[in-house]
Amino acid sequence: MNLFEEEQDNWLNHGFFSKLLNQLPLHIFWKNKDGIYLGCNNVFAKALGFSSPQEVIGKNDFELPVSRSASYSFHLDDQGVINSGKPKLNIEEEQVLSNGEKRFLLTSTTVVI
Repeated sequence: MNLFEEEQDNWLNHGFFSKLLNQLPLHIFWKNKDGIYLGCNNVFAKALGFSSPQEVIGKNDFELPVSRSASYSFHLDDQGVINSGKPKLNIEEEQVLSNGEKRFLLTSTTVVI
């Protein structure tokens, strides 16, 4: 293993990316092709009323505290991006939480393979 590979391995194995994502003031999450959340940052989890990202992991949009119509819309957007391979960038969306609170989001969805 050369010096570069050792340094890269050190960054990956010491949670650098997790720490970085939790410092950003953005809602960041990632899902698999079936719509299951594989991870998110603290900002995203807390905005939905969870205490940590671990409470989001393993759920799908329909298991989050947002309206059924919002969940369906998010699911359709994801499937469209997955099927086309083309990102949707800077889309304004309304999100209605299960308590009726409305939020307006600027979202981007992309596929990483």
